[in-house]
Amino acid sequence: MRALGAVLKSQQQLGAYSDLELLGNFADNHDGPRIARQCQGDLSRIAHALTFVMLTRGVPIVYYGTESAYAQADNRAAMWPTGFSRRAPLYSLLQQLNAVRRTAGLGHSGRPVTLVQATAASLVLSRGEDVWIYLHNLGNATAHSPVIYCSDDAVVVPPPPPHASGLTWVDALSGGRSAAQFNESCFIAEDGAPKMLVLGKVKV
Repeated sequence: MRALGAVLKSQQQLGAYSDLELLGNFADNHDGPRIARQCQGDLSRIAHALTFVMLTRGVPIVYYGTESAYAQADNRAAMWPTGFSRRAPLYSLLQQLNAVRRTAGLGHSGRPVTLVQATAASLVLSRGEDVWIYLHNLGNATAHSPVIYCSDDAVVVPPPPPHASGLTWVDALSGGRSAAQFNESCFIAEDGAPKMLVLGKVKV
C-alpha cells in the first residue's frame, strides 16, 4: 500500500501528467499473471484492488475473467469454455462500483485524489470533500471482522457533516444501509469490505 501511495504522490506533482483523467488503471492484463492468481484466490484482496481501479482518477480497465476470479496460469486462455456467473461476488462488486462511480461523478470530473494515508496494510483517499475511500490488503481473514483505519500521524476520518444538515457519513457500497463509526481520528469499518463514505441518510 505504501508503494501505491508513492505512485499517487508522484502523479500529483505539477506537470507530471498532462491529464490524469486519461491514465489507464488496471489490476491485471494480458501481459502478466491474473490478479486472482497473484492473490491466490483471496477475494478480499482482489476486491480492494478493483475498488482502487474503479474509484481513483483515470480510465478503469477490467481484464476479462477478473470479474469471475479466473486464475489460470495461461492468462490469455479463452473464457467461454469455462462459463461465467453474473452472481459471482466480484461481478456484483463491479456493478456496485460502476454505479457509485457514476452517482458520485468520479468519471471525467476532474475531482482531485488526495492521499490521506498509506501504510503497509491500508490506503485512505479522498475525492474532493464528500467522498472518502478506505482500502486494505489484509485478506479474507478480515471479511467479517471490523477493520480500524487509524494512525498516530494522520487524520483518517472525514470532517463532521454540516451542522443541522440531517446528513451523516454512510457507506455507498452498502447502498447507504450502514452509518460510519468513528473514534477520534479513526474510522471503524464494520467488516473487511472496501468502503466509500459519502454524505447521506441511513436507509432502512
